[in-house]
Amino acid sequence: MTTIQDALDALVAVLLGAGIAAGCDPAKLNPPCAWVHADQFTIDNLDGSGTLGAFVDLAVPAWAYPQAMAALTDLLGRALSVITPDGPVELDRAIDLTGGKTLPAFRIPLDLDL
Repeated sequence: MTTIQDALDALVAVLLGAGIAAGCDPAKLNPPCAWVHADQFTIDNLDGSGTLGAFVDLAVPAWAYPQAMAALTDLLGRALSVITPDGPVELDRAIDLTGGKTLPAFRIPLDLDL
């Protein structure tokens, strides 16, 4: 059975292949980038396999609105060329950093088989 980290790492590899800086450890990411993380796991089968709810948070530096929106839109287009969302893409997200900074972000929900 695939582990949670294996599934997330495979998603990171797909995003890297699309030219998007991506990873699972937010401390090691430098925007513009994609932060890949899990939200929940639902066991669907007797063998313990199921569905991993994951998110791809696309983030850019705290640029002025027009520049941030243009960069996020570009990241979204590249991401959608290699993944298909399993729900609405949220366009009003933000990632709060220590020190009070906030990064503009879009969130793509995904269901991964595990």
